[in-house]
Amino acid sequence: MQKTILQILKSKKITLPVLILLILAIIIETLFTQLQETNKESQNLQNSNSEIEKQNKTQANENANNQTNTPITNTHQNSKENKEKAKVKKVIDGDTIELENRQIVRYIGINTPETKDARKGVECFGQEAFKKNKELVEGKEIFLEKDVSEKDKYGRLLRYVYVNDLFVNEYLVLEGYAYAITYPPDVKYQTLLKNAQEKAKAGSVGLWAKCRQ
Repeated sequence: MQKTILQILKSKKITLPVLILLILAIIIETLFTQLQETNKESQNLQNSNSEIEKQNKTQANENANNQTNTPITNTHQNSKENKEKAKVKKVIDGDTIELENRQIVRYIGINTPETKDARKGVECFGQEAFKKNKELVEGKEIFLEKDVSEKDKYGRLLRYVYVNDLFVNEYLVLEGYAYAITYPPDVKYQTLLKNAQEKAKAGSVGLWAKCRQ
């Protein structure tokens, strides 16, 4: 286009209207070329963003799979010394169980949302805590550790509970199914459970994400 215009100008056979049209043609051609370049750059940017998003999704899926496959762990390891073995008959709620000998055990140092209290109804995340406790201990052999008190005012045994190497009290707090709560003189693992709660809270885990505090 520009070569043709230059040839016409050199021929000196040009009128003012033709000159204006030629100038407009040059401007239009320039704008069209710039538009093509802009569209090309935009497409390249979109392709780059799509590739980055695809990589991020792949990484997120890998992280999710790794988390799913990570075995249950906690920081307190079970030593079977000074512990009594028992078998769980059924789970009553998130922090209370019934043993095969019909004794009721209340977990020390934690409190899960209510599911059985007629005054409070089913509290936020109560069913989730009940189901998780059931998954962890129902029908299984467990080890019970006493602190100072033998029973609470309702006649329930007060114990720390273990399944194999899992410290159930800590796990329920760490995964956001329970709150850490202390009733002296049973304070043996007070710091451990408080630290577990801080980790769950900081990570918005379980009830810390779902329930209004």
